[in-house]
Amino acid sequence: MMHNTNTCAPLESGTAHSLPCVKAVIGTVRELTEIMGREVELLRAMKVREFGQMQERKNTLVESYEKLAGDLKSSPAFAESIDPRLKDELRDVTERMHSVMEQNARAIQAAQSVNQRIANAIVEAVQGSPAHHRYSPEGAMTANTAAPPVSVQVDQVS
Repeated sequence: MMHNTNTCAPLESGTAHSLPCVKAVIGTVRELTEIMGREVELLRAMKVREFGQMQERKNTLVESYEKLAGDLKSSPAFAESIDPRLKDELRDVTERMHSVMEQNARAIQAAQSVNQRIANAIVEAVQGSPAHHRYSPEGAMTANTAAPPVSVQVDQVS
């Protein structure tokens, strides 16, 4: 779903473009909330790669939201003239977005914690493994007590 992410400047009370501007903010917030909700689902399912695929669109929406919200805040007279129902809708979608943002942050933190625990467990298991046997130049089996090299890669979620 793509919404209008244009700017709303300059805003004045009663201008023809004020309603589309508020609706653009609402649409942007809704789409951003949908993406963050989907990210929470993906993180809980530990589908980190799919999570990363949404980052570009999410960043674009965040930039648009910041610009649109800044435009609205820059005109107090305009903000006062917004239809009360539209103002309520804007407040509701914004509150929902903040709630999903908190869930998103917790899911990211949990995924990072799980990844770190998995990496630590792998390293501990490899370092604590029994001696590996190998053949000497004479063909006799010997125990190699040196720990094998450990290489661990963990997907990053930021």
